[in-house]
Amino acid sequence: MIMKLYIMNESRINRGGILIQEILTYKILNNTIESYLWFLGTFVFATLVILFLKSVLLKRIFGWVLKRSTVEDTVFIPAVRKYLPRFLYIAALYVSSRILTITDKVNHVLGLFLLAFAVYYSAKLLSAFIEYLFNRYREKKTVDSSQNMAIVWLIKMSKFVVWTIALLLLISNIVPDVSALIAGLGVGGIAIAFASQAIIEDIFSYFTIFFDRPYELGDFVIVGDFLGTVEHIGIRTTRLRSLGGEQLVFSNKDLTSARLKNFKTMQERRVVFSLGVTYDTPLETLKQLPDVIKATIEAREQTRFDRAHFQSYGDSSLRFEVVYYVLTGDYNIFMDIQQAINFDIREKFDALGVAFAFPSRTLYIENNTPKTTVINKPVPAPSGENI
Repeated sequence: MIMKLYIMNESRINRGGILIQEILTYKILNNTIESYLWFLGTFVFATLVILFLKSVLLKRIFGWVLKRSTVEDTVFIPAVRKYLPRFLYIAALYVSSRILTITDKVNHVLGLFLLAFAVYYSAKLLSAFIEYLFNRYREKKTVDSSQNMAIVWLIKMSKFVVWTIALLLLISNIVPDVSALIAGLGVGGIAIAFASQAIIEDIFSYFTIFFDRPYELGDFVIVGDFLGTVEHIGIRTTRLRSLGGEQLVFSNKDLTSARLKNFKTMQERRVVFSLGVTYDTPLETLKQLPDVIKATIEAREQTRFDRAHFQSYGDSSLRFEVVYYVLTGDYNIFMDIQQAINFDIREKFDALGVAFAFPSRTLYIENNTPKTTVINKPVPAPSGENI
């Protein structure tokens, strides 16, 4: 009896195993139930791994980044938190689908579908990362309104390039021969570039000014024969306010290609001036003058004396050349120091009895008075008279 029951149970188990085997090997759309189960199990496992990364690993990374970041960085972090898991889900679905046997047409459609989502989310992530980098640059550098506008422009242009590449990538997978389309776009781009060549040059020059920073707002610059304070830096032009009060407008291309002097970055100013004394100044007094000038300059703050020499014999004076440095780039401070030095030199020269020479010319006139010779000539007698 026991043996009979054992045989019956074993028979039922065998029939159940055969039934399960038949179910697993049953095909739907050229794939067995077992293949579908492997596909589902692989996708569920990958989903669990992604959820773990999202809830544990990424959460810790985001927490660490937020502690070290500022408000601007939050543009990038929500984008990563939002789009990265979606991208990973799509990647998991694509890898899991490789287990199934799919027809070429369905595989092509599924590949395009997955590629479209992957490209979309990749472009979103890359755009957010580019914006994050520019915001970090804006945070580290002190930017004004015009520079902030340039950053906004750069972010938009970068995003445009990213989405253009993403669109071309999709089109290249949908259209078999994309070379004709790219050639047509290239010809159109060349025509537009030639039509707007001057504008494009000014815009690229603006970005050169923005990144290289040869001058900034408030800088005093000299361009050729023009000088003034930088008042506005625009996409196409830069405006200066001259000393006379009028506004000078330059194209950005002209400024980036010109030799420009920027006085705001000047740390110290080299000053060279000369003075002349009269020729009747005694030799011993002349030898004292360089030391007198040196002491006068060194007595002033924000100065560094370099040299003072008896330079040459002029037409009407004995010439001295003086060189010193003003330890600031401020022009008004320089003029105040130079004025004080001039007053002190005049005072000390007067005390020494040294006279400043000025252009003059002495004319020596020789007194050669001509001698007068008197010649006596006979005077004819008047008519009708006897002598």
